[in-house]
Amino acid sequence: MAEPVTDRSKHHRFWLVAVVLVLGWLALAASYYLVLPLFGVLSMVTWSLISVCWLWVIVVPVLAAGRLVWHGAVRLAVVVSLLAALTGAALWTLGLPQRTPEGQFRQHRGDLARLAADYRAGRVNGDTALPWRLRFLSVDGRAHHRCGSTDPQTGRKDCALFLLLWQDWRAESGIGFAYYPTRPGPDASILTAEGDIGEPVGEFGAGWWLVG
Repeated sequence: MAEPVTDRSKHHRFWLVAVVLVLGWLALAASYYLVLPLFGVLSMVTWSLISVCWLWVIVVPVLAAGRLVWHGAVRLAVVVSLLAALTGAALWTLGLPQRTPEGQFRQHRGDLARLAADYRAGRVNGDTALPWRLRFLSVDGRAHHRCGSTDPQTGRKDCALFLLLWQDWRAESGIGFAYYPTRPGPDASILTAEGDIGEPVGEFGAGWWLVG
């Protein structure tokens, strides 16, 4: 059995564990809000980093509590365990950032509505840099005016404002948000990657569709 540590050592040990836990949660938040937008694709690098951060915030409190108990700091171990549990419960209640298209649309419904209004007014055309609140939604931080092929029978061409949300590392497939001023036809399509043409597969409302 390890020798009990002094109160001063226990105090220092507690604050060291607290700092490590805070750094873990900050790293986890950064992996969602900085790393994914920076890389732009959900690659092995980004998901590996997120997995490591989750292991950090889950495993570190368990190891820290066990080590504190080993050194006779049972009360501090209980405090560390309670803090970790309360932090996890708070994040569970608030909800971690949803990386699903549906979650992202709900979170930014107002910003996307304003972007659509600018598009209808002609203030957004071609390739346009997105407002900072929406910039991380798109792989390249831009909105694109894209049109599908022309229907040979009706001569109709469905055009939309397109935000590329995700693209695989080989640029062979992708998904995105598309705003159609008028309801897209059954043959509507948008180039989502160099090797992929997507079509509207889910309607969010207010003219916005998921294209994949």
